[in-house]
Amino acid sequence: VLLDRLLVSPPTNADSWGDTRILVLENMFTPRYIRDSVRLCCGSLSYPGRVRYAIGQPTALVVDMGHSSSRVVPVFACMPVMEAAVESASYGKARSRPTDEHSHSGDEILELVVSAMVEAVTKCPIDVRRPVASKVYFVGGRSGCVSLEADILEAFALLVSDK
Repeated sequence: VLLDRLLVSPPTNADSWGDTRILVLENMFTPRYIRDSVRLCCGSLSYPGRVRYAIGQPTALVVDMGHSSSRVVPVFACMPVMEAAVESASYGKARSRPTDEHSHSGDEILELVVSAMVEAVTKCPIDVRRPVASKVYFVGGRSGCVSLEADILEAFALLVSDK
């Protein structure tokens, strides 16, 4: 995979990877299918347990809020809990024009993101749920909307406190 552009010499066989570390830096506007392809390629080089998220917090619920959908990945001790990752239903399908950012309601986004967050936390192992739910980290294009972020945190706190 682009070995001519790497500044390191990769091992010749899969068994000799050992403690070799790969850091992937990407543009924030990179399409999701490219990010998934890179993750799959890196996952085939090593086992998925070595994939780490650099979010500045060892344990958090990472909410990637894109333009048309969102993805929620619980991270515990810098390791993503991929079996608990949830992608919300696309909230951009009801748009009349693809360029109009505000054509779908904030309530629809709020419901879909909060339900994905609750589903991701409930899919986590029981001893991981409380630490993961106590810290939420927003990334992606819609993470800049402070009022939406506050509403999501409030609704999530109400739902999680009931359980």
